[in-house]
Amino acid sequence: MIFQKIARLLKSEINGNSWHVGDLLPSEAELAVRYNVSRNTLRKALSLLEGEGIIHRKHGSGTYIQKKEFCCTH
Repeated sequence: MIFQKIARLLKSEINGNSWHVGDLLPSEAELAVRYNVSRNTLRKALSLLEGEGIIHRKHGSGTYIQKKEFCCTH
């Protein structure tokens, strides 16, 4: 599924040097454009990452990196 692929791409970026624990991710709209997917697809990918404890979404504030150093394969 596309949202799983997007989740893997985001994991790769998070685990690399793009972002650090506590960093605010770009907005859903920006990420959807970056990955050329709908916001709905992006939200599904973010939900996967949130379920794994990699990110934390705060309503009205944004999405934050919660942890790094995890395996990027599924």
